[in-house]
Amino acid sequence: MLKAGPAQKVTIVVGEASRHGHEAVYVAVLNYLFYHDVADAFVTKAEAGFGGDHQMQSARFLETSLNVPIKIEFVEESAKVPALMPKLLELVADGFVSVQDITIVKGLEAGAPLPVRSAVLSGTAKLVRIFVGERSSKACAPTTWLGRRYTAASPATAPTGGSTRSRA
Repeated sequence: MLKAGPAQKVTIVVGEASRHGHEAVYVAVLNYLFYHDVADAFVTKAEAGFGGDHQMQSARFLETSLNVPIKIEFVEESAKVPALMPKLLELVADGFVSVQDITIVKGLEAGAPLPVRSAVLSGTAKLVRIFVGERSSKACAPTTWLGRRYTAASPATAPTGGSTRSRA
């Protein structure tokens, strides 16, 4: 959690089609930041824009929507950012990275609980049981259950898989 005071904001801009290994660069960067306990991070997809190649990209037209700009921003304490930069620069091979010194005016206090919204569910619920892999001997009655009844006295008749209940 960030406290009020000096910090750094890192901005990364990549194309949506940029890849690192098998996944998109913005996903790889976000995962890296998440698992290194970065305080704040988010990804924004642009409606339109262009990069260093000076090719206009727009989400409005399918032909030009393949590589719209994606912006990743995160805020962290000034002491922690230099340790994150080498791996970030490796992940962002063909993108734009900038670092800005900022001042956090209002931050979360160390012991402050995060707000939690409670959900209230109302209405009626229905239970649906689906038996998978059971077949009916009658073509006209596919809903008939053909499993065997299991009793504790006869474990040899226990089914090998599926439900242990019978329909009465």
